[in-house]
Amino acid sequence: MKRLLITSALILLSTSSADIDLVCRDDVPYIIWSMSDKPTFLMQASGGFKIVFLGYHTNVSLAIISNDSTDYLAAACTNYDPWMDPSRLMVIETETLDVLNSREVSVDNLGFQAEAYSFDEIHLEKHSSGSDSCLMICSTRCCVVKDQSYYPVYLGSCFVDFTETGSIILYDTLSTMIHDHAGTLQASFGPFSTQQIRHLSVTAFFTACPMSFFHGRISSHLHQIAPASRIEDMWSHSIYTIETYGIPFDLGLVGAGSNSAEAVVLWEDTAGVMKYSVFTDSIAPDVTYGFPFISPVISDPVAMSCNPEDPGLLLVWFDSILDQIRVRHYQDEWNDFDHVIASCPSGVLPGNIAVYSVEDGYYVAWLPGEESPPEFVFVDRATVTGIHDQPESPMISPVISISSNPFTECVSFAVENGISIEELFVFDLYGRVVCTLHPTDDGTFHWDGYNNTGSTVSSGVYFIMGAAEKGIVSAGLVKL
Repeated sequence: MKRLLITSALILLSTSSADIDLVCRDDVPYIIWSMSDKPTFLMQASGGFKIVFLGYHTNVSLAIISNDSTDYLAAACTNYDPWMDPSRLMVIETETLDVLNSREVSVDNLGFQAEAYSFDEIHLEKHSSGSDSCLMICSTRCCVVKDQSYYPVYLGSCFVDFTETGSIILYDTLSTMIHDHAGTLQASFGPFSTQQIRHLSVTAFFTACPMSFFHGRISSHLHQIAPASRIEDMWSHSIYTIETYGIPFDLGLVGAGSNSAEAVVLWEDTAGVMKYSVFTDSIAPDVTYGFPFISPVISDPVAMSCNPEDPGLLLVWFDSILDQIRVRHYQDEWNDFDHVIASCPSGVLPGNIAVYSVEDGYYVAWLPGEESPPEFVFVDRATVTGIHDQPESPMISPVISISSNPFTECVSFAVENGISIEELFVFDLYGRVVCTLHPTDDGTFHWDGYNNTGSTVSSGVYFIMGAAEKGIVSAGLVKL
């Protein structure tokens, strides 16, 4: 297992949530994330890493699309609050990370009329390399459709056509009503596919109605026209439904993923029993089992891979009791043993963990704490596909220590754990290289607060990053 670590001491004050996603192309991972106060970044996480600033958003999603045999990144960024930066779709060049094209996307594009809010979240189809289009799933609330007078919660889907990098076209739009009154969309996952099921997604919804009536439902959805007997455009199926009077309950959708043969949805019922439903060739699950392990629990941040070419899938979660990132493999059955891939004493919040399947293993990325840039790990497939226990390999994490943070005039950096770094780069929050640093004879780096042109940099937050043989080291720095 290769561990590629990015640590930070960024000081950013906010209580808003963050988000993360990643894809991989030619063994180069690309990570998109939004910080807790909503600045959004895209990073090419390789030896020649790059960072770009993409605006201010709360929810991010990343995919790989192709045009004339050339791969591009497709990014979707949205906000819970419509008065902030508008939701956008972007086509991004893989080498330079230049945004080649961008368009605003709103609920109007999916046939909705916004009353109070825009999209809750937008998710792009992960494994669409080789195709010039990918599916987009959007959750909305407080919107109306077909001249209805109440404020239901909807799930919308459409294909995004990237045939020309100069245009982004939405087509084949479908929608389904999650519930006919305002409520809480607890979670949504997808789209994900197998060799037999294309474009499956799942949602969990909870609402408290008048007269102490509580309603909850976990549903599966396909980007297909619903049978004639149904009102909705999109085909939907209820996996689990509960209604009570006077007794509130907890209902949780934990995670969802897929491999070449099966889609797996992990969820918890109102009795607190963790279950998983398995789909093979239909919108309805073939079978639902009790999850035979004590973790993850519903409060743990969870991600699952969704590669329709992979014979297995990887379940990843942050164990909040042990402060560890752990993984468990599934292929026809769950591996009897999980594996620790990282320690994370600063914690991980829900939505701040992601996984991507490649031929020889899995990339896992997460946001430690609320104000830190991502850390990521490559997990070799052989490490997690066995059905027997394996000893954990000791992990050596390259870490940058900072003499003073915040600093005013001069600051020094030292790379710990015996890691050799030839250069450190200072980036501003727009991803621009401000200064290049080289070590002294004792391996220490010094920065006097000047840029490469000899001018003093302004006060603010900066990234300090460097490439090492065993990965990437990084820290956040504040200049007063």
